[in-house]
Amino acid sequence: MSKTKRESVPWSLPRRGITGDLGGSRSKPHSFNLKVTDRLLMALKEKIPSKPKNLGGRPKGSTITREVEDLICRHIASGKSLVRTLRLIPNAPDYTTVCRHLRATMDLEDGFRQRYAQAREDQADYMADEILDIADDGSNDTYVDQKGFEQVNHDHIQRSRLRVDARKWVAAKLKPKKYGDSTTLKGDEEAPVNLGVIYYPAKKAAGEA
Repeated sequence: MSKTKRESVPWSLPRRGITGDLGGSRSKPHSFNLKVTDRLLMALKEKIPSKPKNLGGRPKGSTITREVEDLICRHIASGKSLVRTLRLIPNAPDYTTVCRHLRATMDLEDGFRQRYAQAREDQADYMADEILDIADDGSNDTYVDQKGFEQVNHDHIQRSRLRVDARKWVAAKLKPKKYGDSTTLKGDEEAPVNLGVIYYPAKKAAGEA
């Protein structure tokens, strides 16, 4: 009795873990790989959820509420520092938490970082207006001593000068184009400064033709 020679298969097909007609089919390896790849891609699309859009401008898992963000921006825009602002807000986060929250909302639309930057620009304008009020207020520049003579209050004047200088420095850093000291040459938009080189002919020495 002659034995029947089995047909050799040039590739092996793993049967475990494969369902459907793919397990017993003997199609070409390339077509099988394409079918498996398509099914895996479809399964991955179904299992992996799409990233939700953050319409509120807040990072996921943030402990700082929108109300606290608005309070911080409101105090900053009114001339207060971030350190003082966190002292005024009840149950406010610490300084480092706010800094991390600013970095986390850097790329978010209408995020805390954008509103905080706008509040800082408003703070520069507020401090510029405050400089005029401090300079115009001369109510405590003088005082009456025990003998009834009017004396100059040098301490108050120096303190007012320090307040003005501090606000000028902060405003110049927050809005350098508006309040900073410009050292570049520039003209008006309608009449800009044109820098050119003018060549004058050399004077001829005596006796030269």
